[in-house]
Amino acid sequence: AGLYDDDLYDGAWCAGRNDPLQWLEVDARRLTKFTGVITQGRSSLWSSDWVTSYKVLVSNDSHTWVTLKNGSQDLVSSLLRS
Repeated sequence: AGLYDDDLYDGAWCAGRNDPLQWLEVDARRLTKFTGVITQGRSSLWSSDWVTSYKVLVSNDSHTWVTLKNGSQDLVSSLLRS
């Protein structure tokens, strides 16, 4: 949430550190077809935070993870900030 309860543009989930080793994990709890990923940056008077690229990994057990590939290369999505 934002600084105040009525802040409309100040809240966001952000990683604790600004480095490429942070992650967000989603547990669907049952077989689920995901068809995309949408990100949204945060811009406020106090802070601006944006994701610039990400990989998507999948797992059936939360222990063994497989990176989605584009052919033989890791599928890395690069985002442009507008």
